[in-house]
Amino acid sequence: MVSRTVTVLSTPKLSTGTLVLIGASLFLLAPFVLNIHSSIGSPRQSFRLEFHSKPQETLDETLFAITEPSTTSQDHPLVTAILLHGLGDPPTNLPFVDGLADRFPFIRWVAPQAHNRSVTVRGGASFPAWFDISSFENLDLDEDVTGFVQSARQLHALIRDERDRMRKLGRAGKVIVAGFSQGAVMAWLLAFTAKQREPIDAAIMLSGYVPLRRFNKEIAKFKQTTTPVFWGHGENDPFITSNRAREDWRSLRSWPLKATKVMLRTYKDLEHYWDHHELDDAAKWLQYNLGWDLAGK
Repeated sequence: MVSRTVTVLSTPKLSTGTLVLIGASLFLLAPFVLNIHSSIGSPRQSFRLEFHSKPQETLDETLFAITEPSTTSQDHPLVTAILLHGLGDPPTNLPFVDGLADRFPFIRWVAPQAHNRSVTVRGGASFPAWFDISSFENLDLDEDVTGFVQSARQLHALIRDERDRMRKLGRAGKVIVAGFSQGAVMAWLLAFTAKQREPIDAAIMLSGYVPLRRFNKEIAKFKQTTTPVFWGHGENDPFITSNRAREDWRSLRSWPLKATKVMLRTYKDLEHYWDHHELDDAAKWLQYNLGWDLAGK
């Protein structure tokens, strides 16, 4: 018979002072640990709060491109449209606005500029961008959750400022968000993460996609899935394919979002850009959904 020796390791007794020291250390480390957790995807319990916290850095108002309404008649509604540029574009490079501004002369058009950030698909070069993109082939790869949240905070703050401005005029106003490419992505995110008491009245997406799909359950809790959205997309878009657009549209209509007011329209021979047919459809859709009898006159 082979004898075996079993060694029992006893747990050392810790003094009260040592326990207090360990507890204090864990207390001090907790924010650091939570910050790491947040940076890789945000704690789900506080996901909704993340989008409306005060931004660490506000947008530079000196870089805004603003077009004031050409008519201020009391017969027209009070409306602000937030216009969001694409990757690397300045806010002044939004020619698609020209056609819409002519149709809706009572709208105040506000185009902010994103902060410069390193963009992976551009070799790490710095551009005005709302968020980083790791791959056009796989838009969900290493999503820049921090960038999405930071930009959403800045833009939600801008929208609050515009609402305050309209309230000071003594009239109830409406807010529209519209964007191209990265701006379209942010337009969708702003619409679906707005506070319940202050919904976005309409959103226009040109050549965008739906980000953060793994957080659909959390986004559904904002209860903004009835926001009307016009989504125009080129059939020949080489960066955000029309197949991705259709896939996203189907996911929006399914559980848990069940967003039935998102209209996707694709355009033959159109690449990653817009054309007058698309803008005409967007204008008619906007007029119909917001009930503006005077629009376009």
